[in-house]
Amino acid sequence: SMQKLFVEGEYETASVILWVNEWLKLYIGEKDYGSIRACIQLYKMELDRGDSYTFFHGITCMEDLLEKYQTCKFLLRRLEYEIAENTRDDILCCIRQQNLTFTELATIMTIVCVDQRKVYGELSKLYERYLAGKETEHE
Repeated sequence: SMQKLFVEGEYETASVILWVNEWLKLYIGEKDYGSIRACIQLYKMELDRGDSYTFFHGITCMEDLLEKYQTCKFLLRRLEYEIAENTRDDILCCIRQQNLTFTELATIMTIVCVDQRKVYGELSKLYERYLAGKETEHE
């Protein structure tokens, strides 16, 4: 089952099944299926780069994957709409807890944000000021 693939860390197999079986969107729902496909694209990019630590790392079910993606979307939108100023600590805490890399967030930003230049700038500032050195921790 799909659940078993996630639990066992067989992310590549799970992603192929989700990618080629578009009928699953009827089962999962159009919006969630779109989010999962975005996660799979991100995962494939990470594999192509040879990253050993990926967006799927530690995910044990589709719900976890969707939750992680929604969290990223929420964080990025807060940066875009300048709701982040008073909650920068929350955002930093979330980035650390989820082990989100700059590349992952920047990639999701291209999907979910309108003012991408602004968000990219805010994201860059966060990583430079508060998360320097964090990118290489998993290599």
